[in-house]
Amino acid sequence: MVKFSINLLFVFLLLSTYSFAINKDAPLQKEYGPDLTHIPFFLRFTFYQKFGKDWVNSDYLERKNFLTDYDKQTAADKAKEAADAKAEAEHEKELIREKKAELYQEKEKIRLEKQEAREQKLAEIKRQRDFDALVHSQELELKKLEQESVVPKN
Repeated sequence: MVKFSINLLFVFLLLSTYSFAINKDAPLQKEYGPDLTHIPFFLRFTFYQKFGKDWVNSDYLERKNFLTDYDKQTAADKAKEAADAKAEAEHEKELIREKKAELYQEKEKIRLEKQEAREQKLAEIKRQRDFDALVHSQELELKKLEQESVVPKN
């Protein structure tokens, strides 16, 4: 029984070791190495400007905090740029919509003017026909009167 308990304790310790624990620094360590020493020059320079100390002389916690803050700031900058780009695109879309609305209004105005001109032309044609019909009827009446007046009286 004691041997079984020791084996169980050994398995428990084996499973709960640090290698199986969740490491929040894993992405940083994967990208920059386990001691966070393999970083580009611009990050080392930025670290020096911010803290006034060289990267080599700093400890792991300072490096980790700087890199997490840098990643957060970079993500925030990218999100801000994306939001600005989206706002700019929305503004451009609004301008395009306004231009389309203006073009539509112009086309509608031209269409209405053409329709009004067509209606005026048709009205003029109808008035001319009515006038011609009236002139024709008056000519017929005059001919009729002339025929009546020309008829010999016996």
